[in-house]
Amino acid sequence: MNISIKGKEVTLKYGFRALMVYEQIMGKTFESKGITEVLTFMYCVIISSEKNLEFSYDEFLDMIDEQPGLIKEFSEWLTETVQRNAFLAA
Repeated sequence: MNISIKGKEVTLKYGFRALMVYEQIMGKTFESKGITEVLTFMYCVIISSEKNLEFSYDEFLDMIDEQPGLIKEFSEWLTETVQRNAFLAA
């Protein structure tokens, strides 16, 4: 999944870096239980996917407020990615 942030195209990557950043921020492992968890994980995926991007959580929330459809796109991408990874592991 690609999204445009600050005029830069970012390809989202689901990996250990994003999971570790999430754990550092939230103090627990990622579980998709509510909007806070999903949005925080989305932010972690974004900042983990593009190391040179300076993008605060507050800026992220502003972006989501302006483009709420991104949440649905991210959720679908995340579901597909997790399913694909589970298939590969099996």
